[in-house]
Amino acid sequence: MRLSLLAFTAVVALAASGCDSSGVDTPTTPGGGTGTGGSGDGTGTDTTGTPALTFAPVDVTATYLRSDDETPYATPLLLSDYGLEPGDTACFRATGDFYPYAGTLASSTGDPLVTGAFSASSELAAPADARRIKDAIDGDWHIETRPSYTTGAPTDIDEDWEATDACWTVPAGATHVFFSVYDDMFLDNTDALVNGEAFGVAVSER
Repeated sequence: MRLSLLAFTAVVALAASGCDSSGVDTPTTPGGGTGTGGSGDGTGTDTTGTPALTFAPVDVTATYLRSDDETPYATPLLLSDYGLEPGDTACFRATGDFYPYAGTLASSTGDPLVTGAFSASSELAAPADARRIKDAIDGDWHIETRPSYTTGAPTDIDEDWEATDACWTVPAGATHVFFSVYDDMFLDNTDALVNGEAFGVAVSER
């Protein structure tokens, strides 16, 4: 049986419109693309002046953190694909939910659902590497991640932040962002598929 989740410490900048109390949000369906907005042009770009909201799926079994097993690699997102560049204020909100272990929704544990890290490249090292995001960019943020479940190996890095419901300034040099669910073991995670939709992060610019 998995141990109960521990409390976390984080420096969090909350988005103006918060995530609901259950941690389960449904991304808005775009009009012809992956973003939202009155008259989307099919690329996720809103052409009416309303900030675009684009859904980025997050594999709940993958991570950018050190892990004990051959955990799948977290997929880096190219910031420019989401209309973001250094200096922009990027907002992130978890959508959906997942099971960190059988019968328990992550949103019921009191921990964040997802974390993120900016990087100057898409490079991600092997799971056993203590610092997998080779070009991670530090800033005025930090969320403390727990040691790995099986061996107790440290996983914490200085550059990541909570992405459950937060806004951050994209730092100079950043070209990519990585996401990971908040957990200490990943291969046993399952997507709750809330309303039939995969777990992920809604990305927008403020």
